[in-house]
Amino acid sequence: MVMCKVSAFPIEAVDSPSERPGRCHNAVSTAGRIGIAITTKDRWADLAMTLDRLEAYGLAGTETIVMDDGSELPAPQSLMTRFSWVRFERSPFSLGYVVQRNRLATMLSTPLYLSLDDDSFPIHGELVKAGEWLEERPDAVGLAFPILETGNEAEILALLSVPPYPVRLFVGCAHLLKRELFLKLGGYWEFLHYYCEEPEFTIRAWKQSYCIYHYPSVTIKHNKSAVQRNVAKSIRYWTRNELWLKALHYPLPFFIINVITLLPHFLRTSPNHRRHLGVTLVGFSEALFKLPFVWKHRSPLSLEQFLIMRKRPLPLVR
Repeated sequence: MVMCKVSAFPIEAVDSPSERPGRCHNAVSTAGRIGIAITTKDRWADLAMTLDRLEAYGLAGTETIVMDDGSELPAPQSLMTRFSWVRFERSPFSLGYVVQRNRLATMLSTPLYLSLDDDSFPIHGELVKAGEWLEERPDAVGLAFPILETGNEAEILALLSVPPYPVRLFVGCAHLLKRELFLKLGGYWEFLHYYCEEPEFTIRAWKQSYCIYHYPSVTIKHNKSAVQRNVAKSIRYWTRNELWLKALHYPLPFFIINVITLLPHFLRTSPNHRRHLGVTLVGFSEALFKLPFVWKHRSPLSLEQFLIMRKRPLPLVR
């Protein structure tokens, strides 16, 4: 089952490699091993902060690609000049971050792919050691990291010495992947468009005996920008894609249970779903309407695989 279709839309190069200076002498030794890719849209101030933090973290000179997903205004020249070690690309159409993350995986040249949101960056730990651990672990396709959102840093820092362990999914704002294996497994399923691509990929990888590991020794700060963050749109896609995810991968009895219980569960447990009842119903209706297409791609976990997966913990977000 091929789940990734790299779209053939043109990319406009904003600056050329020949115009950029050589690698920074103070860069962490990620050269040739870890590449960074960021998708952004109309959030140049957030991106500037992230790039500044990456530079302060010692990653200036690391292969870094920023994909502008059809912003209303292109990247400011001052931004490109300030971060001349970054390769800026521009998509003339907004394809969505799921599609762009797949495209970026094909554009990087490094074995490892650090995918970041434009408002996320590492604040603790050594990425080099994380990359070395990932490359040495044959059953690992990627690493999830502790995500700090609310400022409760002490709880996350207390876990820095915990050994890596397999998890049920990862948080898309920051994760490290074996790039070629990620593509071989099909990348993200672009039909989802927005939300649930991480657990869907994790389950698909698990079917091929690969795991996502939580790596507590590197911490990511997620500033969670409010720019271009549409709650109603998020609720619609979240509701729809949760059902599609289960249609693709859950054993039939568990899928049927989720069809019956998903909407009441969301309305009972999520204030956002209750406040946006209309788009919640739209998302659920859309999921059912297009279910025959999704069903054609169905490849459910065995009961044993499903039970093992469900027992795995979630990554840490605080």
